[in-house]
Amino acid sequence: MNSSELCHTVMDPVIGIPLLMVEISVARHTKQGAPGSMRALNKHAEHVGWLGVSTAISDKFHLNKKKTTLTLCIIEGIISLIYVTGAGLAILDIVDYFINSYTLLITGILEVVVAGWFFHTAKILDQINRNTKSFKMPGWWFLPSIKVISPIVLGGLFTWNLVNLIRGGGIYGKAEGYSLKANILFGWLVIALILVSGFIIKAVVRFGNKKQEVEDDREDGESNLKGIRRV
Repeated sequence: MNSSELCHTVMDPVIGIPLLMVEISVARHTKQGAPGSMRALNKHAEHVGWLGVSTAISDKFHLNKKKTTLTLCIIEGIISLIYVTGAGLAILDIVDYFINSYTLLITGILEVVVAGWFFHTAKILDQINRNTKSFKMPGWWFLPSIKVISPIVLGGLFTWNLVNLIRGGGIYGKAEGYSLKANILFGWLVIALILVSGFIIKAVVRFGNKKQEVEDDREDGESNLKGIRRV
């Protein structure tokens, strides 16, 4: 069993049951039937995702939402052009492997560790159950899951993937002709950029705040100077 099959074996029961519940619920409310309702749900999921990103950026930096969304779509479109080149499928395969096998798992481990050990998990559970009516998450399952079970499972999957990569010579897709350079450029470099993106955004926000403070101070100084001249 390879790492991908192991991930599906472990995660499918966890993910599949909630998705089935969502599917049935959407089907009841839309009266389209489960397949049609899920197609409609999936159709709008990407728009919701982009709306969340553009809204967060525009609200944080006080930008126009339409222009922000348009700019993000243009940037994403330009970046995506690499996937329609001759090596596009190979690049997509490498990016997909490294993001799913390492980045998502690292992010998941950090999230459950921080939420489980540095926040009040009881408050998190109360917030989850506050937004549900038919099903309430039991504390006897939620608390040990977020503190112990999830970090162990995610850490095990991460270790499994890393060991398999090392056993394969440290190069993903070596049998298909993928090079070490391609792995570094479209794999490890992408992981590094994703992990440091938070620090980059934080630095940009600090720079923007300092710039705004300087402009405010200048405006205040000009206002005071005009008041003195009038006097």
